[in-house]
Amino acid sequence: MPRRPSALLLPLVVCGASLVVACSGSGRESEVAFAPPQTLPLGWRELDGDHGRGFRLEVRSLRITHDRWAVEASVTNRTGVSYVIDRPHVPGGTKFGLFLTSSEPGDWERRVSARRLTPELIATRFEPPLPQILYPRARWSGTFSAQGRLRSGSSVRVAFGRFRTTEIPPPGLPTHLMAVTRRAARLG
Repeated sequence: MPRRPSALLLPLVVCGASLVVACSGSGRESEVAFAPPQTLPLGWRELDGDHGRGFRLEVRSLRITHDRWAVEASVTNRTGVSYVIDRPHVPGGTKFGLFLTSSEPGDWERRVSARRLTPELIATRFEPPLPQILYPRARWSGTFSAQGRLRSGSSVRVAFGRFRTTEIPPPGLPTHLMAVTRRAARLG
């Protein structure tokens, strides 16, 4: 089933760094500015989990070009059980990618409460390739990327997953999960 493009990825004619699109439902036109090419050296190190167990996320940088984005990162399985990396209903797919939220307070929390947990921008390239299974203490390190433009002013969180285990997970961790950075980078 083809994926519906998000409002950020609709094919539109671009003039400079911004373009004019109709606001949904309002009948007004507004200007949408895309983030200029840039590299954000992030240096984030976080544990998505509890009591030292979970997934160690490292995000070294986010690179944005005119029509692509790339994240240099690593993920380490510190859960004690093996997790398969997959995406339901997408053979060979993952949910590694970028969540884009507005600067409006509570935007991320509302998304989580509404269970809208698929990133808007999903990686299509991995260098080196992702393993199918991330065993205990195993680490993947590299770059994931895809085509797409990011709206200027967006806050970006990095998503890793989806991870699924058939083993009994440690207390506090579910059998299916996404690991998402707590930190967000604001795009200029």
